[in-house]
Amino acid sequence: MKYIITENQYKILLREDRVAFLKTQNVIDPKLLDDLTKGKLEKKSKRPVGGMEPSKIKVEPIENHDGVDIAYIVTNSKDKQSVKLTDEIFNDIVEADPSRNKQYVQWMIQVFLRHISDGDIEQAIRFLTEDLPEANEFLTIFDDVKNKKVFKRSAPNRPNAPQNVTDINQYTSLAQLYSVVSPFIGASDEESEDGERS
Repeated sequence: MKYIITENQYKILLREDRVAFLKTQNVIDPKLLDDLTKGKLEKKSKRPVGGMEPSKIKVEPIENHDGVDIAYIVTNSKDKQSVKLTDEIFNDIVEADPSRNKQYVQWMIQVFLRHISDGDIEQAIRFLTEDLPEANEFLTIFDDVKNKKVFKRSAPNRPNAPQNVTDINQYTSLAQLYSVVSPFIGASDEESEDGERS
């Protein structure tokens, strides 16, 4: 059976698919976390609890300043590490994305992961717990001006501007994004590409 959907419904499906995919890739499964935590506790006690063998997977929480887990560094038996977010933090990131199709969620996750891989855990924590409202503001401006001629013409001249200023994935941090979009704060509604009012 075939269904005919409107373009708006199609966009909703694309957004939901993107968010669902990113969630499965970047959020720790609560059941898995519970199992891993039990395994970790069993390993400390050096005896199986409830017939379960100690897990070879190690989970290290990343906590905010209030001691609440915001993410986990998961190390498998081959010492390969991955970082998984909590469901609540992932939802905060989705809410901070100003676009209708949630196209900036992955970029925000990558900024967080880049701070972790650079060894700057404090900056990573601050990004997720304090900087998401700023990310929303800067991404809103970026989304409004990225296709305007004035942005394409003048943004490459800004300090720390990436090679392609219209590609969000070329920005490595929130500070870099701000340095490029800051002259356009308040200007996104003033004039469109052809000089007319928006």
